[in-house]
Amino acid sequence: MNETQPIPAVATRCAYVALIGQPNAGKSTLMNALVGARVGIVSAKPNTTRLLVRGVQTMGNTQLVWLDTPGLTSDIGNAKKGYDRALMQQASTAMNEADVVVIVVEASKAIRGIAQETAWWEAAQAQAQPVILVLSQVDKLKEKKLLLPLLTQLQGAPLAAVIPLSAQKGTAIKELAAAVTKLAPVGPHLFPPEMLTDQPLAERLSELTREQLMRILQAEVPYGITVQTEDVEPPHDDLPMRIAQFIVVSKASHKAMVLGAGGQMIKRLGTQARHAMQEVLGQGVRLELQVKMLKK
Repeated sequence: MNETQPIPAVATRCAYVALIGQPNAGKSTLMNALVGARVGIVSAKPNTTRLLVRGVQTMGNTQLVWLDTPGLTSDIGNAKKGYDRALMQQASTAMNEADVVVIVVEASKAIRGIAQETAWWEAAQAQAQPVILVLSQVDKLKEKKLLLPLLTQLQGAPLAAVIPLSAQKGTAIKELAAAVTKLAPVGPHLFPPEMLTDQPLAERLSELTREQLMRILQAEVPYGITVQTEDVEPPHDDLPMRIAQFIVVSKASHKAMVLGAGGQMIKRLGTQARHAMQEVLGQGVRLELQVKMLKK
């Protein structure tokens, strides 16, 4: 009598994937598109990303943990300010610990040269890490044919893939995920399949308010401003979730800037941040915002 042979389990794959690039290369927008949710905050101001944010993308037997890193501007040793060095150290650590490195460069800038990106992929390859080069924001190119000389030049480069894409338009997002999946090592998944980020809720809410703060104040917003989520109260008695936050500033002039004339600026900020939270959480929110000075 023939015994029924057990069906072999399909191997699962899991990879940490570092998104590396200069400020405003589109890394956060790309990660959000890959995960399918608003995980990293997005703004036109350079170095919007201050914290290492993980976005989790689970596709059947494969799980990709995307690491959205602060923008790199040069080699870490050349960073002049302690703040810059700290941001760059985060990005460098993520790159060193990743299974796959994805270097993101805005397509219009790549046409003019990719010397910095070349140095990064050479550093990754020195540690035997596979590297994918993403040419982002191709939707902003007036003529796509301008990319052809660069793509021809890159054919001989030691890269696992070169992928032009537009995260905003959703172009070639699946192609990038597929290319990374081929490089992902066999291993157990690290997060439940429904989980989209391991970022704590309070931290995520603080980042959503900071995102709106940067969008409203734009070039005027000081880098030193932080947002602290002090309390998150679940909905009860027909009342929506209550979120209490402090916007922490270091100068009286910054406090006046955030409050605005007659409190109009913070009122506008509260409205936009509340809408962003409701979109992410899928429920109503009562947002209480206060501004306080950093104690010296």
